[in-house]
Amino acid sequence: MADNAAAALAEQAQLNVEQSKLPLFHADKKLDQFTGDQWLERFEKSRVAGNWNQARTTSYFYNSLRGLALRWYRMISIAKVDVEDYDQLRQAFVENYGTQTSNKIVITDFNKLNQKKDEPVQEFFSRVGDVAYNYNQKKPNDDIRGPVPPVPEDEIEDNQAWLAVPAAQQMRAHMRSYRQFARNDISYLGLQFFVAGLHPDIQLEVIKSKTADLYEAFKIAHDYETALQKKEATVKINELDAIEDPEERAEIEAVKRQFQQKRMFNANNGSAYQARNQNQGSSNSGSSSNHGNGNGGQGSSYQSGSGHNKRPNPAFGKICHYCKKKNHFQSDCHKRKRDNAPMVKVKEIGGQDDGQQQAFSQESIFYSKN
Repeated sequence: MADNAAAALAEQAQLNVEQSKLPLFHADKKLDQFTGDQWLERFEKSRVAGNWNQARTTSYFYNSLRGLALRWYRMISIAKVDVEDYDQLRQAFVENYGTQTSNKIVITDFNKLNQKKDEPVQEFFSRVGDVAYNYNQKKPNDDIRGPVPPVPEDEIEDNQAWLAVPAAQQMRAHMRSYRQFARNDISYLGLQFFVAGLHPDIQLEVIKSKTADLYEAFKIAHDYETALQKKEATVKINELDAIEDPEERAEIEAVKRQFQQKRMFNANNGSAYQARNQNQGSSNSGSSSNHGNGNGGQGSSYQSGSGHNKRPNPAFGKICHYCKKKNHFQSDCHKRKRDNAPMVKVKEIGGQDDGQQQAFSQESIFYSKN
């Protein structure tokens, strides 16, 4: 009696282990990680690997269902479907939750096999494989394979040994030969669709390799795409070196530094870079307010925390009359100085003539020097 109880506990423990390996199926796109076909494929592999009998198979099947799928099971159990017969249960599941219901759908999927604009080669390769796999599963293999072909009369004398093999063994050999051919054929078909759908520049690189292997074509395409991405990144970095205008380069470099600081701050959650504010360095704020012309209110224009006192740029937001760029006056314009050109004469605009602009420019120079 004790031995029977121990055996029952061991069997239940094994059941729990095997059951835990099976994904659950809810018949709900928001909850399921797999389609009905994909879930059934995993269930079938577990069934074969575990050598389950009929009772264990139907029990595991039932225990894997949740939500809407469990309601469906209860419905078919009263609709003359023998849920204790796995063949009937499986057929009912395919009819309700199978996604590839016809060969026409598979053919339509082939029409969509073009690498999208921003789709990596790796994702496109997986998409091609998924369509080719579905096609291989849905094509009528029994009709394509057919019966064992008869030995031609002119070859009978040379195939006496083959004719002596029982018909059942001949059929098994014929099926093995067909499966090997089918695998090679579907792989070559996938190769054609994969190469045909690649971006033109990547496609040309794969064609030049003259490979007839699908996975080899993927590696060539993936390596070439990676090389292109590295080249584009290098070109973008070197574009800054080609800019001759020092003001434009300075603006771009300032923006790059800001983004680098933000990335550092986000990556370290503020631990490596902390944004500074005017409250820091309060011990120096009083002394800094005494600089300038002695006006106590003048200190409000200073920025503390960086270790240097700076005044706002009087030309901020202004447009240079010479190069038409912002944030400087033409008296400070590097392009005008480089061109050795005189200052552009401008009429009074909005109450501010060029003389006033020049005064602002001189004030800007004074602040930058101090």
